[in-house]
Amino acid sequence: MNDENRKDSLEDFEEDVTEYIGKDENSKSLALPRQSMPRRMYLLPVTNRPFFPAQVQPVVVNEDPWQETLKRVAETDHKVLGICFVEDPESETGVPASDELEPMGCAVRVHHAQSEGGKVQFIAQGMQRFKIVQWLRRRPPYLVEVEYPEEPEEPADELKAYTLAIIAAIKELLRTNPLYGEDVKQYLSRFGPEDSSPLADFGASMTSAPGRELQDVLDTVPLLRRMERVLLLMRKEQEVARLQSEINEEVNEKVQKHQREFFLREQLKVIQRELGIAKDDKTADVERFEERMAKLESASGRG
Repeated sequence: MNDENRKDSLEDFEEDVTEYIGKDENSKSLALPRQSMPRRMYLLPVTNRPFFPAQVQPVVVNEDPWQETLKRVAETDHKVLGICFVEDPESETGVPASDELEPMGCAVRVHHAQSEGGKVQFIAQGMQRFKIVQWLRRRPPYLVEVEYPEEPEEPADELKAYTLAIIAAIKELLRTNPLYGEDVKQYLSRFGPEDSSPLADFGASMTSAPGRELQDVLDTVPLLRRMERVLLLMRKEQEVARLQSEINEEVNEKVQKHQREFFLREQLKVIQRELGIAKDDKTADVERFEERMAKLESASGRG
């Protein structure tokens, strides 16, 4: 790949996003650690959607039974926790069976864990995919042995094309929903837009796709195949955003039309009263009352 061309193309994206969110290039407090990843780790199940290596998000769980898991993670040197997706937990206790957890998960660094009101909240810094190779403890606190899949080499030109396509999709989503701006800021504080693998994961995390489809992305280690999946999800997200925009415009037009009709009717009433053509509601009510009284008096006179 021509490094100069790649740099020029990607700088356009970074400049646009920087202008939008005001990137702080010195903000590297959540940069990925360089030391080796642990081979054994405690696990935490999540049921809404899987976690991705490119994410930095708050996570809230019940103290019972997960506080012990987070306590043991805090006692380790690496402070690394495994997060695994559970699609449809069968247990009513909120504690899924070990075979319900997806074997491919995301290792996260735990920051600022706090307990309050029966809940534990912490900041999860997504780091790397892992695959469970052996269960060491099948009830909370879950403990597993893991391996970290290596991405195979991919053709540079195809990677560049898919990278630019995902960048374009991210820019489009930013235009339709400015709330994505904070997520982009977090991403750019850790990675450059030319980091294709985390870029693909970040693109997936921006979508509102179902958990199963997102887990399929997490399961896909070869980068080109993963980027294909992500682009499909982002195209769907763009279509949803476009439909939402059309619906909002249609609703706004109807509201504005009704408002215009209301104001025109009120203006017409004022003009008619000024010309003596029409009476206001109070005057009309008085006249109707007087008319009824006259009829009653006439009827009593005949009696």
